Order: sequence, then structure tokens, then C-alpha cells
Amino acid sequence: EGESTPVVTVYLLDTVSGKIHARVTHEDAKGPVRLVQSENFVVYSYFSEHTKSYEVSVMELYEDRADEWVPWLSSREGEVVESFDSFNSPIPRILSQAYVFPGAIRALGVTTTAKGITAKQILIGLASNRLLGVDRRLLDPRRPVGTPTAFDKEEGLVPYSPRLPVQPKSVLSYNQTIHRTRAIASSPTGLESTCMIFTYGLDLFFTHATPSMTYDQLGDEFNKVN
Repeated sequence: EGESTPVVTVYLLDTVSGKIHARVTHEDAKGPVRLVQSENFVVYSYFSEHTKSYEVSVMELYEDRADEWVPWLSSREGEVVESFDSFNSPIPRILSQAYVFPGAIRALGVTTTAKGITAKQILIGLASNRLLGVDRRLLDPRRPVGTPTAFDKEEGLVPYSPRLPVQPKSVLSYNQTIHRTRAIASSPTGLESTCMIFTYGLDLFFTHATPSMTYDQLGDEFNKVN
């Protein structure tokens, strides 16, 4: 008694206007906090004293309805285009969800491809000295609770489950042990389907990933002239 309750607070800050778009507080939670941001989403991890487990949360930002945007005249005479002004823009709609994760996390990263067409994977450096790739769809805050609607199915949304699964095929480090991972870096290649991944800490580890399989490469069985 008398001790303050541990709290983890995450802010989404517009670095142009200085506006705080979101403030999320997790009570009975503590660090270390790991975080990665890509495009319009943020993924972060922490330890929950309430559930006595590690949790991963995601926040995703969406523009408001298209008919609420006002077209502005451009500098070219007679041409009307949509423009964006961070100082006068509406606050984006923010969706969030949290998941229980079955182990401690040392680092977070995300796959990066040349055109951004390939589905993303969230890269997780585990305290168990492995590198894990989690399908981005499993960390979509729009995942429906209950029976998916026709729209949910059309969007390819996976029904919500409070626990993130760790499947053996998702381990990108194979049978290699990666000690004390501190950070994860990703880089695109000449193939849109493939990206390079580098982790560093006590050990260095380098590999490649194909989150959507090798859809832009010909298979060995292709009938070609040698």
C-alpha cells in the first residue's frame, strides 16, 4: 500500500503541428516498452501486471470520410486538386486492439519492400533468442469480435483472438540462436516480394523474408530454355 500503480502511456504526436492525436494509458503495466511505427500504424509491447503476461498493442490511423475533405485551388489556373495541411487537418480516426503474447520481447521491427505492395510482417526479437515474423493481419485493430460480417470477409479480416499465436513456421531464425537482440533493421531488394532483415545485439544475424511468398519469381518447375 502507498505505492503508485505502474502505468505505461503512449502518445501519438503530430511532429509538424505539435498536436497530440491520441493518448493511451495502460494501467498496471510496466516496461521495458518496445515500439515500431510504419505507414499508418504503431505496434508496441509491455508487461501487464494485471494479467501477469506480456501484451502487444496496435494503433492504426485512418482518414475521415472522403466527403469531409475540402478541395483547394492549386497554383495552376483552373485546376482543382485536394491538398493536405497538417496545421488545419482533421484529427484522424484511431482504432486500437491489444493481444496477449506468450513471451518477453527484446526488439520490434517491420518488413520493408521497394513499392510497399507486399503484405507486411511485424518482426519480433524474442528473449528466447529467436526472431519471429508475425503476419500484419493478426495485428489489425479492425479484427471483428464475434461472427465476421460480409464486409469483414471481403476485407480479409481475421476474427479476433486475445492471444497472438506463435507458429514454428513463423520463426525466421530457423535453428539459429540470436543472443540479446537490441534492434531489427529491414531493407528492400530489387524484388518486391523479398526484403532483407538484419538484427544486432550480442549476436549479428542476417536473413531474408518473403511475407507474401515469391509471387514475382519463376519456380524451378517453370518450363524455360536454359
